[in-house]
Amino acid sequence: MEDQFMERMREADLTGTWIPLQGGALGSGKPDTYRVVRATRKEGDRWEIVWRVTQRGQALELPLPCVVTFAGDVAVLILDEFGMGEGRRYSARVMFHGKIYTGHWWGAGGESGLIQGTVAPGAADGSRDGS
Repeated sequence: MEDQFMERMREADLTGTWIPLQGGALGSGKPDTYRVVRATRKEGDRWEIVWRVTQRGQALELPLPCVVTFAGDVAVLILDEFGMGEGRRYSARVMFHGKIYTGHWWGAGGESGLIQGTVAPGAADGSRDGS
């Protein structure tokens, strides 16, 4: 399962929707795209997922330290209190099954939402880099 997950996440585009939760109600869905460069297992259930983002016209590769566990053939990504600058910290639980992902994220400030979408091999020219 680990090898399959690493292969699926190599130069992969995650394309889907994020839906904010506002006052306990679902908001309107918005398009959401990420480019994963690679997923690497570290020690135990610790992993590093490297994302490619474009900021100020420059493509950057950013490491995301997380835990990945497996429930049968489902990879579960666990992110706790990841810093995103300016005091913003986020946590998430995201399940990956085949070419589908779905999950819940929340921030230290009380914001939260749902994400869902598909995992596909990335465009060779990098034209779909997420941010």
